[in-house]
Amino acid sequence: MNIKEIAELINSLSVDYKIGNLQNIRKELRGLSKIPSKSIFDYRTIFDYYAFHIGGRSEFQFNIGYEKELSIFRFGLAFSLEQSQTLPNIEVLFPRIDRFNLYLKSKHFILSEMQMWHYNNNIRSKNYNVNKITSELKKNHTFIFIGKYFPKKIHEITNEDCRNILETFDDLLDLYIFVENEKGKKNLKDYSGKFVFKPGMNDFQKQYFVNQVPSNRTVNATHKSIQENIYNNLIKQYGELNVGVEHSSGYGTHIDLVVKDKSNYIFYEIKTSKSILKCIREALPQLLEYAYYPNRNVASKLIIVSENEITIDTKKYLNKLRKEFSIPVYYQRYNPSNKNLENELY
Repeated sequence: MNIKEIAELINSLSVDYKIGNLQNIRKELRGLSKIPSKSIFDYRTIFDYYAFHIGGRSEFQFNIGYEKELSIFRFGLAFSLEQSQTLPNIEVLFPRIDRFNLYLKSKHFILSEMQMWHYNNNIRSKNYNVNKITSELKKNHTFIFIGKYFPKKIHEITNEDCRNILETFDDLLDLYIFVENEKGKKNLKDYSGKFVFKPGMNDFQKQYFVNQVPSNRTVNATHKSIQENIYNNLIKQYGELNVGVEHSSGYGTHIDLVVKDKSNYIFYEIKTSKSILKCIREALPQLLEYAYYPNRNVASKLIIVSENEITIDTKKYLNKLRKEFSIPVYYQRYNPSNKNLENELY
């Protein structure tokens, strides 16, 4: 494939990913009257060996590119500090760079699997760990990249590689929103490093992550439906002032549901896989991070929710985690027939 074919394939596959909603997110963040396109890339932003998202010239841009001298294919986010007709003043990117640096103060661990490098006057640096962008790099003819790469030539990129690119874009979407949040639409307290209980719905998360593109997959519609039904169930049990949805962890991530039970907190994570083991495998590390990162203990119970019936083996597994490792993790089934949580905790 060439860069145009890769970009078009990413566009077509993006309907299965959060990044597929990028242009709607941009519309809200920038107060646009309409979206410029439904795609991530198009002919206006696809070139011979690189592409960036539509509208990305003056933004922290989602970027793919083939670096011929190293035979690698990069994918991630970039600041392109290059004056042009579409970007006559590179200083519009400086506040974005400052917000990127702010994000790193509390969320550096999210980017631990990424690498960073830059070009200045067409001279490429070595790769290095994602770090603060210094004032020395805030100058014309500088290109700063954060992301990953395949050690492949461009014609070797596969469909599976494109899906991996989209997964990485999904991982970076929260960072993009934080950096582009110049009008303060996202609460910066989400990055305070403190867990502060707040009942009700986190409107920003509901708008950008739960309510996604109408052509979206059943998975997201199912998750949203389950989440809303459980919320309604829990407020009957605990009261509206004691249940939060898409609750900030204090580190930029969001917990599906949080219940305040007297002086204790219960965290719920919803999964929609048809395999209960896969649900546990996906939810458990998230719940552990929400409750214990970096050195705290803010939840008395961690509850994994799905529609799957409990199995003997998963009962044994969860019981072992509680008894031998003192991890307060439980499973609670959501019953799709009555749209309610079952009473039993396993």
